[in-house]
Amino acid sequence: MTEKPFQINPFQVSSPQVDREVRRLEELRGVQVSESSTLQDGLISLLNKVIDMTDILSVCTVTGGGSGMERCEQLYGELLGEEKTLTKYLVSSGVGVHAMKGVIRFPFRLKRIGDLLDIILRCCRYRVQGEIPLSDKAKLELEQIFSILRGMMIHLREGFVSPQYDRLTALSRRSKTLSQILEYFRSEHWERVEAGLCAPEASSTYREILDSVKWINEYLEKMGLDLLTLWEPASEGSVGRTPGKLREEGTRREVEATGGTARGLGEQ
Repeated sequence: MTEKPFQINPFQVSSPQVDREVRRLEELRGVQVSESSTLQDGLISLLNKVIDMTDILSVCTVTGGGSGMERCEQLYGELLGEEKTLTKYLVSSGVGVHAMKGVIRFPFRLKRIGDLLDIILRCCRYRVQGEIPLSDKAKLELEQIFSILRGMMIHLREGFVSPQYDRLTALSRRSKTLSQILEYFRSEHWERVEAGLCAPEASSTYREILDSVKWINEYLEKMGLDLLTLWEPASEGSVGRTPGKLREEGTRREVEATGGTARGLGEQ
């Protein structure tokens, strides 16, 4: 399917600087938000930290440790400070009162994702301290979950800079897919517990991670749907399709493509 470009990028329009390109995404990695940052740069910087935390935790949750945990904690601390700076800018600039009303929530939502990733980090520390093992099945499930999460975050980051209709709707579809996968993995987990294949301590840790991912998924989906309402699609066929309708259409296509099973969805 040919990707449908959007006519405008409000993040660039409302920023003091314009003509930012996708190639600058990686250049913003490690850059801290300041009062002189553009809105676009600030959001990308926050999201880059969230992506870096996710990359680290995708390893830590499986291996039960890793030197990256200290770096993850550092990234979380930076995220908290930068969210306050960016939210202050949005409130003082009056952006939330005008065309980009939903955008004022974006820094807070990214901060909430950071809070949830920090909970997962604490689960990793708990596993290390208690020498709590996870089953090979649980490890494979976590690898799949974090892979989907990262893909959603990349789609969102691209939406901040070079919004494309199909990528933003793909984010919504992947969110629904992840919700179904989480329910399937949770059911599989309880079967392992009932069969005596999972220790109580490991079960508690695993369920805490699944709960955190569930909320992260919801925040990512909300931001993706908000982006869909901000930009006017250039395609006539896209006009009048609300975020709710787009989500329903995407979910239907995803289920049809995979036969409607949780395992099939997970293999996408």
